[in-house]
Amino acid sequence: MQTVSSMNHERSGTLRNKLIMSHKVSNRWPPVWTWVAGTGSRQLEGDSAILQDVAVSEGDGVIRCHLLVEHEASHFVGTLLFDDVSLCRRVCEVLLDRCGESIQSIGEVAIRHTVETISSETLLAPRPAA
Repeated sequence: MQTVSSMNHERSGTLRNKLIMSHKVSNRWPPVWTWVAGTGSRQLEGDSAILQDVAVSEGDGVIRCHLLVEHEASHFVGTLLFDDVSLCRRVCEVLLDRCGESIQSIGEVAIRHTVETISSETLLAPRPAA
């Protein structure tokens, strides 16, 4: 009988540095901000805003984590893209716990995530005839 062994690997990093969210696209922290409402400036660059809310959406094989922030009487949304739904869930949990904090301080938070990988020399071997 062939067996498949699984191993857990821990990935860690801050949102600003080293945390791989998607292999398909380039993410950055802070994300690019898009104005959605408010009477203040319609432009926001950098990480001086305050996190208000977090929402998740999925489509086209990519999981998106949307961040709603407030800065000087205006609201903006930024998006982080993920390949791994469990990593997205973990990052969103951390972000939700940090609502009310500055994007600058959130960027320095360490995120640890355990990735389960499956390995076996027999996975690619031809199957015997039944």
